[in-house]
Amino acid sequence: MKAKLLQCYVMDLSDQHSVLVQAMEELERESEWKVATLEAELQRPSLAQRPVPTEHLSGSTAAQITVTPLQQMMEQEELRVQLASKEQLIHQLNVHLREANHSQEKSKAEVLEKEAKIQELQEIITNLHHEISLKDSEAVSQLEEKHLLETTVQSLRQMVSSVPGSRPWERLPSSSRTNELLKTELERRDAKIQTLQSQLLQDKRDVLATELDAQEQRIYQLQTKQPERQAELEQKCSRIQQLEQDLEASGRLQEESQRQIEKLISSLRTWEKASGSLSCEMPARQWEEQAELQQRLADVQDELRKKETAVHRLQAELRDASLLITCEPG
Repeated sequence: MKAKLLQCYVMDLSDQHSVLVQAMEELERESEWKVATLEAELQRPSLAQRPVPTEHLSGSTAAQITVTPLQQMMEQEELRVQLASKEQLIHQLNVHLREANHSQEKSKAEVLEKEAKIQELQEIITNLHHEISLKDSEAVSQLEEKHLLETTVQSLRQMVSSVPGSRPWERLPSSSRTNELLKTELERRDAKIQTLQSQLLQDKRDVLATELDAQEQRIYQLQTKQPERQAELEQKCSRIQQLEQDLEASGRLQEESQRQIEKLISSLRTWEKASGSLSCEMPARQWEEQAELQQRLADVQDELRKKETAVHRLQAELRDASLLITCEPG
């Protein structure tokens, strides 16, 4: 009876655990989908061409800008280095996102391992039922043998009492000895049956008590960890969504800055080709346009510095999120 109650209790807790696991798997699938979407977004080409408003520039104007070739080359090299640094930072963010996805897979594997432990407990209960059935069968066999001996004794008594021509005092010793032997055998059988029954009951109590304590402890641990893991998964999903939005904004800024830089570099190259035929004297309007072009280049460089700061911030936040995932209780 206790084994049946224990089995029902474990089955009920297993059903509750299955519901919690299903909720966790749904959260994990949503998180994995978001991570995959973010990876695809990071892997797409980020340098689309878009014209920058240059209504104040013209071919003849660009050809009259006076900037030294050495300064132009230094600025171009600095821009290339900055762009390479930004691409490296984006790659590091992508690596951290993969690590977060790996940690989620690890959590899922732990849940599966706990389900396997519950299955193992159910198998142990099944084995206990089988062992109890065997001992019950043995006890039934002993009882049947006892009844058979009692029937034999009764038959012998009837046979002794119905023998003709024999005196009672002649039959008494033989009958008494037979009765004593049968009585001794019955007592021995009874003692053995009682011993087996006591041992069986004690074994049942010990095994069921031990298994019940172990199962209650394991189920309590599972139920305690389940809300924590569910809350952590929700936090991970929220954090990944925020990082996705920040990375998209940073990517748009990078694309716009890249297009402006390419436009300015193209203008500077055009000026470099035509610089051999320029006059040393230029109208004031052309000097103003040259200064404005240089100011645009400075603005683009300032935007790149701001974007670099934002990328560093995102990288630090993602590193903190990954650290929380890897330090979660096993």
